Amino acid sequence: MLMASYMCTYVIAQPANDDCSNPTAIVLGTDAESCVAVVGDTRGTIDATTVTAPLVCSGTWFSDDVWFSFGTDTSIPVNGITVEVRLDPTSPTELLENGLAVYFDCESASEPFICYSNQPGRRSAEIPAECLEPNATILVRVWSAPDAFANAGTFSICAYETAADPRVIYEETFDEGFNGWESISLNQSFNINTGEMEDNNWMWSPNGCFTNFDPANPDCLIKDANACQEVADGAIGVPAGFYQTEWDGDGSNIGQPPYPNVSTYIISPPIDLSKENCVNLTWIESARFLNGGAAVNTLGSYVE
Repeated sequence: MLMASYMCTYVIAQPANDDCSNPTAIVLGTDAESCVAVVGDTRGTIDATTVTAPLVCSGTWFSDDVWFSFGTDTSIPVNGITVEVRLDPTSPTELLENGLAVYFDCESASEPFICYSNQPGRRSAEIPAECLEPNATILVRVWSAPDAFANAGTFSICAYETAADPRVIYEETFDEGFNGWESISLNQSFNINTGEMEDNNWMWSPNGCFTNFDPANPDCLIKDANACQEVADGAIGVPAGFYQTEWDGDGSNIGQPPYPNVSTYIISPPIDLSKENCVNLTWIESARFLNGGAAVNTLGSYVE
């Protein structure tokens, strides 16, 4: 008696848009409802950490990245453009979470002017009108998060003109300092200069530059290449690396992992919302990551 056994192996083909030089085109929609979503798939990609590509705000999770592009015409959308990843929770192949970055070109030294990685639930990035130029090509990079090996899969992506901003109830640019905001520290770190444990509070900067491991060369959130995202009026920030080096910027003082945590938050001054049914909180933030390249600016939003 002859017996035979068969084993079937399914191989996912490499996506055509696995490289920045060959992005999949997206048609820019006039609004979220009319936008025609394009299907994407991060499975079968070459490990992006092994190829030359623009910088990204992710240590290694972006290894299964794929690329898309869309263009502006002679007129710029008044309120900018929204890029949105849409996930179908009923699909067994769908991503669980995603990372996204936006660029103007494929140069290896280029930084994303909008980027997020492991931010559970985040699906979109808004490109302000001042960041756009007529007849320009915008490149979008998408990857799975937080683990490409466990989470690679399908998704759809859309780009459309951002809706008009709602009425502004309150805004703060921190141009003269904290302006009524209060910093609350949840832990302390040792200050080698005073010999005391001190609160890890937020700090104010008039120009967007904060002390890091090297006090002589602070991290500046202003980037000449991304003038549209410059911090022009001032900023508040948490110099975690400075606190973790005993408040002197000497990297030899940080010791070995696990590194000391830096936990702090801010509280706004009283804002009268008694006549509001719905509030949309929007902020611009910038962060520098240990293994994710240079400072990256992002636009955040929360609706309640």
